[in-house]
Amino acid sequence: MASLWSADHYARATTREYLLFGLANGALLAIALIAFLGWLYVREPLHAHFGLLVLLQLANNLTLQGFTYEYLLPDSPRLLGVLTGVLVGLATA
Repeated sequence: MASLWSADHYARATTREYLLFGLANGALLAIALIAFLGWLYVREPLHAHFGLLVLLQLANNLTLQGFTYEYLLPDSPRLLGVLTGVLVGLATA
């Protein structure tokens, strides 16, 4: 049987969800940083390409999780729709 959450339970669940999003996105950012540092050290283009791929995935995650709309483009839903399509295409290519 479906029921509504209490306001307190919803706030705790949202906080926990944001914590998990932050950990996952922070890990992606750390991986991208390590890849770019590897590129600076070795000068192998593969490291730079991997870093760009990870940054695209991070941007895709932030857009699909709603943070881009919430913090960067709150007044541009049409632009956000185009951005979502472009990022999904680039991140999965």
